[in-house]
Amino acid sequence: MLQASTRPATVPGWWRRWPTWSPYAAMAWSVLYGALALSWAAGTPGFPFGEGDPEGAAMGSVLFAAPAEPPDWSWPDGARRA
Repeated sequence: MLQASTRPATVPGWWRRWPTWSPYAAMAWSVLYGALALSWAAGTPGFPFGEGDPEGAAMGSVLFAAPAEPPDWSWPDGARRA
């Protein structure tokens, strides 16, 4: 017959201290993903969504038809403003 253990579960020390390190892990992930997003915006290949995604339409992605290049936005008078 199975008996419940009265001994507390042993958890590694680093996992018990997750409230201490989790904000730093979240910040590191955010900085790395932000840098990756900036590289994609600068034109680095490898953006996982858009017209280069072979499975986008099959997976129901709303971005499967997004063009790789941004549209040429201009004002009605034809002048470009930054």
